[in-house]
Amino acid sequence: MTDVVFIVFAVCNFLSSISYIVPFIYLPDLGQVEVALDARQTAMLVLIIGISNTLIRIVIGAIADLRCVNRLTLFSANLVVCGLASTFVAHYNSFSLLAVYAVVFGIGIGKSFVHVRRLYTV
Repeated sequence: MTDVVFIVFAVCNFLSSISYIVPFIYLPDLGQVEVALDARQTAMLVLIIGISNTLIRIVIGAIADLRCVNRLTLFSANLVVCGLASTFVAHYNSFSLLAVYAVVFGIGIGKSFVHVRRLYTV
């Protein structure tokens, strides 16, 4: 446990893993309470996360298999984009902004939690 890079990597993975489920739980509530969306629209937000997540898994799997791609950089950039999008979620005050966030988050979790993490730890 003297490798600092591995310790930082492990801590980041732990924090990202415990924050993975938060938008699934609180995005519908945010939509209903803060933005005054109906139940159908908030359900659509979760559906958007799922669809974008499913589609990006195939694409990122193909990209991560390329020899010229640095998987750790791909994972790190993904976490930064997802983190920044999640940081400003309180300022998204319309269905369209929340839908864009749902796409970004769905792509983000598809990239980091499925293919890339397994590929660069091997």
